[in-house]
Amino acid sequence: MKKFLVYLLITIFILSSLTGCGNTTSTDSEKIDKSMIGMKDYSYKVLYGDKVVVVYGTIGSKQDTAVLYNLAKSYGLGFQREIRDRFIVKSDVEVNEDDIKNRHIIILGNPETNQLFAKINEKLPMKVIDGSLVAGDKVFKDESVIFKYLIPNPLNKKKYLIVNGALNKKYMPYILYVTTPSRNAEYVIKANKNEKYTGLFNKTDTQWLINKIGENLWKDDFKTRESEHFIFHYSSLDDNVEKNINKIIEEREKAYEEISSKLNISYSGKIDYYFFYK
Repeated sequence: MKKFLVYLLITIFILSSLTGCGNTTSTDSEKIDKSMIGMKDYSYKVLYGDKVVVVYGTIGSKQDTAVLYNLAKSYGLGFQREIRDRFIVKSDVEVNEDDIKNRHIIILGNPETNQLFAKINEKLPMKVIDGSLVAGDKVFKDESVIFKYLIPNPLNKKKYLIVNGALNKKYMPYILYVTTPSRNAEYVIKANKNEKYTGLFNKTDTQWLINKIGENLWKDDFKTRESEHFIFHYSSLDDNVEKNINKIIEEREKAYEEISSKLNISYSGKIDYYFFYK
């Protein structure tokens, strides 16, 4: 009888422990779905109906939360209405297991302002550690560092995670201006005015990694064109940008006004916007 009671207690303990683990929590050894191949795949899935939850942080100051909330609300502005409606905004305390299981996730901020970011930081290929961004063989320490990347969600490897981050909270309003130079790029790091890195992750069956960061794409032979709020930098070889620069300026200024209005904030100085020719 005593052995039976011991066995029963052990069984109950194991079952109770398992109950506390959500079904959507991936393990490091879990294999990534073979359909997960990168930015083109993510774009295709959203275009044809997949939904996305944009998660803003609430653990910073009230101003931090307000900035991140308005950035989240602005995330889908560049899309047509049908696609824009697929972007759902939630706070880091509202996002739930159903979201993780059934939707792609976008997180905004950093571990100090977003508790979902803090929860998964150690599982990410680019980690924020002691105020620095650790990515492959490089450590970025400038307070101006902002970054964006796409990986399979560590909490559910059948869905994507996009991270839009800034090391310093005063640069968070700029994170939506970090763009990749092509749809094939999976990460971009804007370290400072003279350093920008993009590239693809090294993919295994269970995770996407950075072993060595890509080359600095900044070059000093850029042509420049200024508008009211931007300084556009582009290669003299890039005929497409040269031909469409006026339209590009109009679109970027319109997006700037929409975001600034929603954020109720204005920026000091002009924003450097780079087009990288390949």
